[in-house]
Amino acid sequence: MLWTKKKKNISPVPSSVEISLLKRAYAAHPNNHRVLGKLIEGLLHENQLDQAIKLCKDHRRQYTHDDYVYALLTYLYRKSGNFDALIEAGEAALEHSPRVDTRIQLAYAYAQMGLYDQAADSLPPEEQYSAMQTNLLRVVLQTLLRIQQPEQVCQIYQALQPSQLFDSGLKSNYLKALYKLGRQAELDRIINYRDLIKEYQLAELYDGQDIGKLNNELETFFLFHPKQQYEPGNHTTRYGSQMHFESDWHPALGELEGKIKAVVERYLSEQASLDANNDQLFTLNLWSNVLNRKGYQISHIHPDAFVSGVYYVTVPKSITPAEQAGGRQGYLLFSQTESDSHHYVQPEEGLTVLFPSYFYHETLPLENDETRICVAFDVVKEPV
Repeated sequence: MLWTKKKKNISPVPSSVEISLLKRAYAAHPNNHRVLGKLIEGLLHENQLDQAIKLCKDHRRQYTHDDYVYALLTYLYRKSGNFDALIEAGEAALEHSPRVDTRIQLAYAYAQMGLYDQAADSLPPEEQYSAMQTNLLRVVLQTLLRIQQPEQVCQIYQALQPSQLFDSGLKSNYLKALYKLGRQAELDRIINYRDLIKEYQLAELYDGQDIGKLNNELETFFLFHPKQQYEPGNHTTRYGSQMHFESDWHPALGELEGKIKAVVERYLSEQASLDANNDQLFTLNLWSNVLNRKGYQISHIHPDAFVSGVYYVTVPKSITPAEQAGGRQGYLLFSQTESDSHHYVQPEEGLTVLFPSYFYHETLPLENDETRICVAFDVVKEPV
């Protein structure tokens, strides 16, 4: 497999500073959609969804026919769960611009409100699906599931291009459709914990290297970096902080990145069912999670990734084998709506866990005043 650099680099500047800079840029260039989109993204990261909606509404009043802002507003209303407002904005947008993304968001809102006929009528023709952006196609499948059309979800998914079949967001909706149709044998093959969840201890893979020293450097870096943000918006961390980073910010990060890439290559070489060929390009996205007392990750998947994983930097002493007094606090738990089985992983310092990105997973809350630090990562297939 081949690794390539990401197209966008992460700034080490805290998001609050980035928002201030973006607000100045937007004031100077209000018609620059790239600046507006980045500003909305920053506000969401800072848990300022209401401010993001207000910004779009103010912009819409000044620039009545800006189709991009109508699409942004329907997206934000969907995130807020305000489907009445989404429908109002979407229907107003369609009066002057039949954008496909607005139609899809509108169909989703109709479905959530129980207006199944309107939802079906608002979806674009099926022949458009193969060329559609992946994030929009995911909403189409979610809408079809909501209006009780799992057969159509399966038909659309199975007709996709080979590269799209491994998109975890699309596959997650396909699994839900299989479950609704009672196709258990196919589900059992795809949700295969025993073969697809693998654990690797770096101390064993890199015999003779001081993994403890690496972890100490990583712990210091993550605990004191100003970009760490408590419960960032659009993410799954609760009672803890998170930070996306680049590996060139510190030598320890670069060392860890190299080790993770080697483990990923080993994992994929052992997983023929995941179809990772030698000519495929991949990128690696990394971020830290620092959990404190009560801290946990809510159940989620990584829709944009192919394979995901976690490396444990610091593990509280109270996280012990399940049969001991501590129970399973702080454990990594895999649990799918479409499967009756569960799979637990006990965190250990230096342990790396890899799994398909469409597996729903969470962490169980910490009970004591301790700190649990890990590096999560996504392996993303790049378009060929």
